[in-house]
Amino acid sequence: MKKQTILITGGAKRIGAAIVKHFAKNDCNIIINYLNSEKEVVQLAEHIKKNDVNPIPYKTDVTNVGEVANMFMYAKKEFGGVDILINNAGIFPPKQPLEKLKYSDYFSTLNLNMNAAIITAKELVNSGVSNARIINIGSIGGTKIFKNNIDYNLSKTGLIRLTQILAKELSPSISVNCICPGIVQIDNENINFPLKNIPMQRFAKTDDIIAAVDFFANGPSYITGQVLHISGGMEL
Repeated sequence: MKKQTILITGGAKRIGAAIVKHFAKNDCNIIINYLNSEKEVVQLAEHIKKNDVNPIPYKTDVTNVGEVANMFMYAKKEFGGVDILINNAGIFPPKQPLEKLKYSDYFSTLNLNMNAAIITAKELVNSGVSNARIINIGSIGGTKIFKNNIDYNLSKTGLIRLTQILAKELSPSISVNCICPGIVQIDNENINFPLKNIPMQRFAKTDDIIAAVDFFANGPSYITGQVLHISGGMEL
């Protein structure tokens, strides 16, 4: 039986790295996309190799069409194509009111948080795969407005809508779903946010996000176009 091939963008750190470690336990081919986090991706790959898995770090600017196309061509040549695409690469830019928002920052945020997911989806389709799955990592910021985060709010709102558009566009061969984390605490880091504003009275853990990713990756392919909040009820 053919091994599943997982490609995760922005997979070197934080949520991305946690997802990579999870799939490494499931005997999958793993391509870890990164751009600037070479040190972290090397350390992650070495950690995973202890589980007899040989992940492939692949440096690609996911906003660059040519580079993304080459990445999917590589996956096709080496593994027969990507079975599960996880669009995790993203940025949380500094808060800026509209009058101080730089156009360059605005377009950079939209390109990475939203447009990159169009590029990867298109190249996945162009690679000729069928029965694949796309999982977009969105944010509570796609449904709950954060003041002075215009570019971030818009990019994540767009990603949610893009998920629904692609779900209809790519059915029935490819399912597309979106996970919207709230505030995720990595390794007990200090977070300056009042827990009273989260109904479940705690921050999300990476295990919470991984459970949702695993559901969309291995659950019924009939489920598509769905947006799942992992936020402890922050969107309510």
